[in-house]
Amino acid sequence: MFKDSHHMITTLNAMEYQLDECIKWIQDNGYESLAVQLDQRSIAKSIGLIMCLQSKLPSVKFSLIVSDSCSFDLLATQHLGDGMVDGLIKFGDTCLAPVSRDIDELPIFMIFGDFVDSSQWQFTVDSIEELKKTTNPDNNDKWLVLFSTNHVELVKRLTNKLSWLEPAKLINFSFNWEFTESHKDFIHKDVNAICPDFGAFRIPNDFDKYSKILFIGSQLNLYLRLVPGLTHIDPEKRIVETRQGQKLLSKRIGLIERLKRKKTLNLGFLITNAFPSIDEYMEKTERIKKKNHKINRILLINSTDECKLGNFANLDAFVLINGCKCTKFIDKLDLHLPILTYKEYEILCGCKTQYGGVEWNQENSIDDEEDETTELSTNEQNQLIESEVLVKDTWYGLTINPAYQPLSFAKHGQSGKASGYSNEPI
Repeated sequence: MFKDSHHMITTLNAMEYQLDECIKWIQDNGYESLAVQLDQRSIAKSIGLIMCLQSKLPSVKFSLIVSDSCSFDLLATQHLGDGMVDGLIKFGDTCLAPVSRDIDELPIFMIFGDFVDSSQWQFTVDSIEELKKTTNPDNNDKWLVLFSTNHVELVKRLTNKLSWLEPAKLINFSFNWEFTESHKDFIHKDVNAICPDFGAFRIPNDFDKYSKILFIGSQLNLYLRLVPGLTHIDPEKRIVETRQGQKLLSKRIGLIERLKRKKTLNLGFLITNAFPSIDEYMEKTERIKKKNHKINRILLINSTDECKLGNFANLDAFVLINGCKCTKFIDKLDLHLPILTYKEYEILCGCKTQYGGVEWNQENSIDDEEDETTELSTNEQNQLIESEVLVKDTWYGLTINPAYQPLSFAKHGQSGKASGYSNEPI
């Protein structure tokens, strides 16, 4: 059955799967049933990977998890059955989101990969050296390097070659996470740490202590895009871009101000993974609602499917809630409504917070302990949470009567999106 397994293992190792360390971890812990989760770029190799593991460990049961979660899909492991999985192996790019203590029980082994594509390596080195020449070649100040986890090995080699680069460390928030030996120097363990807005990184100094900040990877979260002058290098797409943080901040704040002008707000909270403490969010939302009479209705929506989300015609905006600081869904989804981060939602509701290097709502904040007894009228229109997933089982789109109007008329409508809107969202 596995006559070509040696060839498969050689090929997959070249694709950065570090199978020897993976097998050793399983054997050292005596696991009998494992879940295997890959990032999206590795799905095509999933069958070969499982066959390779099975050929080396025939007595171990492997279950493949196919998920669009940016982090560990612990919900999928629960679906396999209570106590049916001894551990999870996560290959590739991962958002290291802190996990609530009540669900942080499953051992997780993370494999970021030890293979560096030669063309990506050369592109990255050339790009950084060119940046050095065009900025201040004689300056010995350090440059901070942030990165996606699938480029840990690339960054490791870069910092060995270019002395002015100082890499951040990835934060290990759990007692149950383990990493390969080759990358343990890039891990800082702190189970009580609070994840910074810019991602699960521990940096030695504040941003302003570095003469330049680099991010190496494909997905750059929204908070990092607001950092003025940050240079984004994508080795896979061969892109080098210096971000204009102030321009994007003005755009996002403009969106918030537009929503503030509405008399009432109907919001949909998008729950994208199993990590957020919903009770904590709802307690804060309830306090916001008591002091901000504009918020009329909130829906909890456990979906990121564009077609399903198109049914929510009566909402004004979506609010992204996830355990990590990844904001890829804001870029990934093409919706008829704008999507706010939770911090942008706090600004909208008048909470004191820091965003884009600016302190917001420092005066007359709802955080001030006054008028705590103010209550809203308890009627159907002012429910805090409306639990059903679909308010109306209706599809909204272009209204065309084909008996009287040609189909070409559709192109003059509202772009064929799921719900009507008066302005193009940002």
